[in-house]
Amino acid sequence: MAENKDPKQLQAQYTQYQDTLRQLQSNLSEFTSKIQEYAIVDASLARIPPEKRKGRKCFKMIGGVLVEKDIDEVSKILHSELAQMQTKRNEQEKKLTSTKKEFDEWITKNNVKVMRPEDME
Repeated sequence: MAENKDPKQLQAQYTQYQDTLRQLQSNLSEFTSKIQEYAIVDASLARIPPEKRKGRKCFKMIGGVLVEKDIDEVSKILHSELAQMQTKRNEQEKKLTSTKKEFDEWITKNNVKVMRPEDME
């Protein structure tokens, strides 16, 4: 089947798969990093005893604007955003896994052999 395909077309498809996989991995890393940051902030706020929370100021960046709220409000917002990010991260993981599988199937189907510069000598 690979004989019917233009090598340039195969190279373009290969490059496209590689770029897509890199982008998905980058997005996954970004979500993971944000989740870790949110978890640190949430843990810091959770250590404050409930009796000391009342009236205590807390700031949250919303849409590029620093907004003053109380600790309980920010904690609720953090929990909600953390759940959303975990859902998005899970979606990215599934998409990355399915794209890797699709790429492997494409390689097998088209009998693609990856050549490195040192292999060509």
